[in-house]
Amino acid sequence: MNENQRTTLILLFLVSVFAWAGLTWPGYFELHHGFRPIFNLTDLARSLPAIGWAPVIGQPFDLWRGEGALPYWLALLPRGLGATPTTAIKLTFAVSLIGAALGIYGWARRMLGEWPALIAGTIYGLWPIGLATVYVRGALAEAVFLAIMPWLLGVATGHTRRRAVMLVPGMAAAVWTQAGLALWFAAVLLGYIGGAVVVRPRGARARSPRSCEAAGAANGAAAKDAQTREPRPYEVEGEDTGLQASQGPTTRRGFFGRVWPVVAGLALGLVGLVPVAARYGLSGQTYVNFAEHFVYLHQLLWPGWGIGPSVAGPDDTLTFQLGLIACGLAVIGLLSPRFAFPAAHAAPYVSRLTPDVSRFALLVTLILALLSTTLAEPLWRLLPFLPGTLTYPWQLLLLAGPWLALLAGSGSRALLAQLSAARREAAAPLVTACLLALTLLASYGYLSPGQTETSVPEMPLAIFGADEIALLDARPKIMQPVGTDTTLLQAGATISVTVHWQALRPLTRDYTVFLHLTDPNGQLQGQQDIMPRDNQLPTSRWRPGQIVADQYYATLKPGAPASADYRAYLGLYLWQTGERLRTRTDDKVAVQP
Repeated sequence: MNENQRTTLILLFLVSVFAWAGLTWPGYFELHHGFRPIFNLTDLARSLPAIGWAPVIGQPFDLWRGEGALPYWLALLPRGLGATPTTAIKLTFAVSLIGAALGIYGWARRMLGEWPALIAGTIYGLWPIGLATVYVRGALAEAVFLAIMPWLLGVATGHTRRRAVMLVPGMAAAVWTQAGLALWFAAVLLGYIGGAVVVRPRGARARSPRSCEAAGAANGAAAKDAQTREPRPYEVEGEDTGLQASQGPTTRRGFFGRVWPVVAGLALGLVGLVPVAARYGLSGQTYVNFAEHFVYLHQLLWPGWGIGPSVAGPDDTLTFQLGLIACGLAVIGLLSPRFAFPAAHAAPYVSRLTPDVSRFALLVTLILALLSTTLAEPLWRLLPFLPGTLTYPWQLLLLAGPWLALLAGSGSRALLAQLSAARREAAAPLVTACLLALTLLASYGYLSPGQTETSVPEMPLAIFGADEIALLDARPKIMQPVGTDTTLLQAGATISVTVHWQALRPLTRDYTVFLHLTDPNGQLQGQQDIMPRDNQLPTSRWRPGQIVADQYYATLKPGAPASADYRAYLGLYLWQTGERLRTRTDDKVAVQP
C-alpha cells in the first residue's frame, strides 16, 4: 500500500464516522423494525447450536422475502464477547456502513484512481437510501447486504483463480443474508460479467493500463513518465483488473471462469437454506401488499426526509431519493466523453472505466429504478412470480446504489481532468475536499435517528396478534384505600399498570386495551377497558416501531372479597367484535402485583 492509498483510506474512514456516529447513542432508536433485531439476536443466542434457525420473533417467516440468519450470526460475535444485544446490533450496523464505503472504494479505485474512488465510497456510505435503511427502517439484513454487494463486484472484476474462488462463499453469504435480493443481484452480476467485464468484440486487442496511458500521452517522454513514476491519487494504478478482455477463445474461457463461481455460490447458499426450509417450510407470508408500494417518479428526486412507513400512493414520507450529489456527478461522468480534454494532461486520466462498464452501470441503474416505479406495474403483473422475491418493489433501488456511486466517481474524475497541468497537484485535493463536503452536507440531515429513552428488553413480555404489537414491559403497583392497614386486597383497592407498547408493523385497526382483576375463583372483580392514552392515540395511528408509554387503572368493585391472591390480566381486543388478540400461548398476559 503506497502513501496515496493510505491517505485516501484514512480520509474515507474519517468521513464514514459521520455515517455511523449516530449509532454511539447509548440506547436504541424508534425504527420501523422496532426492537426486532435485538429480540431475534437474543433468540439466536438462546437457541444455539440453532441448526435451521431463522429470525421469526416479531416478523413472519418468508424464505425469500424475509431476513436471513447471517446478519444475526455476525452480531453474535460481539454478543459472545460480552456486548449487550443492543450494542451488538448497533456494531453490526456500524460495520456494515464502514464496509459498504470501503467496498465501493476498493472496487472503484482500480478503475478510477484514488481520489475519485474516495468520492464514490463517500457517496455510497452517505447515500440517502442506505442511511434510511439503517436510521429509519432499522433493516439489519438489508444493511449487511448493502455492504456485501460492492465487495462481490470488486471480486468479480478481477480474473485470478483466487478471486473466482472468493465469489463462491460471497454469493452464498448474500443468499443467507436476504435470499430474494441475492437472486436479483446475481442476475445483475452475471450481466456485468458477461456484458462489461469479459465479453468484448472478437479481435479487440487487450491493452494494459499503462499502454492505455501511453497511447493518450502527448509524446514519448510523457508516456515514459506516466509509466515509471508512482501513481498520483487521481490516477489509475497498473494492477490488472480484467476489465480489458483478451481476444478470441480466451474471452469465452474468461466468461465461464467468472460465471461458475456465481452459480456455485448461489447453489451453496440454497443448500444452506435447506435446514431452514425443513424447519419452517418453503412457503412464506407477508402483511405487505406488494402492488401498493410502487414508487412515483418524483419520489426518486424528492428532497424531503421522512420517518413514516411506506404507504400506498404518492404521499409516502419514506425517502426514496437517489441523492442530488450522486445523480449530478453521475451525469457529469456520463457526459465526460463530450468534454474536450487538453492533450497535455489527458494521459493521467485514462480510466479503466471502459465504455462497456459505464453503459452497463447506467443501464442497470435506470432499469432497477424503473422497475421500482408505477410505470413497471403492468410488467410485474405479467410476471406474478417475481413479487415473491421482494417485500417491496423499491427494494430494487438498493441494488442500484453501487452503480450510481461508480458513475458518481467517474463524474468526479471528469472534474479533476479539467484541472490544468500546472495546478493539478495542488488543486486536486481541494476539489476532492469540496466534493466530500457537499456530499456530507447533502446527507447531514439524515444522520439523526429517532432516539428513545425506553430501556430495551432482550425479549418482549408478549407479542399480540399477527406480529402486530409487542408488550415491552408492564410494571404493576397496588394502591390501597386511605386508612387501610392490611396486605389483603379488598374493595376500593386499585392496581395501576405502567406499560410500554411497540408497533411492529403498520396497524389498520383500533384496538382496545383491557386490564382485568380476578379473584381466586376467577370471577371478574374490577376492570378498565380503554384505548391507548385515554382514547387519544388509537393504534391505527401508531407508526411502525413507535413506542407508546401508557398507564391503566383497575379498582376492585364494592363487595369484592378481601384476598391476597388477586390476578391482573392485560390484553387487547377489537371493540367492534370483542375478539381478542392472541399471543403465542394465550389471549392475555398476567401482570402480578
